[in-house]
Amino acid sequence: MSIYDLPSQDDMLRAIGRGMQAFSRIEAGITNCFGGMLGEGAPFHHIILEAARRYEMKLKIVDSVAPYALPDDLLLRWQKISKRCRKRSEVRNKIAHWTVNYLPMPKSQPSPDDPISKVVLSPPYGSTDWILLNFPHLGEYDAKPIKINEIDFWIRSCHEVANDLTDLSIDIRAHRSDKKSP
Repeated sequence: MSIYDLPSQDDMLRAIGRGMQAFSRIEAGITNCFGGMLGEGAPFHHIILEAARRYEMKLKIVDSVAPYALPDDLLLRWQKISKRCRKRSEVRNKIAHWTVNYLPMPKSQPSPDDPISKVVLSPPYGSTDWILLNFPHLGEYDAKPIKINEIDFWIRSCHEVANDLTDLSIDIRAHRSDKKSP
């Protein structure tokens, strides 16, 4: 097998793009919930969360406001969804920072006995994680390459979380509207 016989990376690259788009829906949902918590006249929720560049910090900000802004039932929903948001970020970071690659790495002089290379998402070439993944005798490495079907599953789970965030945002705003009614 030569380098020209390797499987196309196009499907994986498209999946990465769909994954980043799906995750951006989660970030938008978090921002909308935060806006609902702050209430009317507070269009600054976008600016506040954008200033906190790191995703984890954005969640910490919203988590810290939620107990003061939400009744118990909505707070419980937010806390459950917040945990799901954190879990999605683990894969998001790999999708954003890892590299589309072939495993096993094709040899420059292939032989008929070589295993067939598959397209995967793996740590960037030359990084410590990449070295430990490709040369297991050098040390233990827990992370596994990500396959396209795993990204597709993760994308579906991101859409579920984003939909739950949308529903929660609507309920938060409805709760705040009810509090204003005479």
